[in-house]
Amino acid sequence: GPVVGYMAVITVMVALAFGTAVVEPAPAIALAAVMFFLSDIGVAINRFITPAFHVRVWALPLYYIAQLTFAWSIV
Repeated sequence: GPVVGYMAVITVMVALAFGTAVVEPAPAIALAAVMFFLSDIGVAINRFITPAFHVRVWALPLYYIAQLTFAWSIV
């Protein structure tokens, strides 16, 4: 239940990021939101399905890249 709710909230975040990118030309916001979404899917897989090293290899770096992209988009 809580995981599904969280994923719904993150999905809305991605949709709003794409809306923001259309209104104000800021494709970096949409890109960062998608990267954040994908990294959270990796965390959910690792935590709730099966721990896997190969998921950690891409999920954690993707999270940090997303955060840097969010920060860069406001500069």
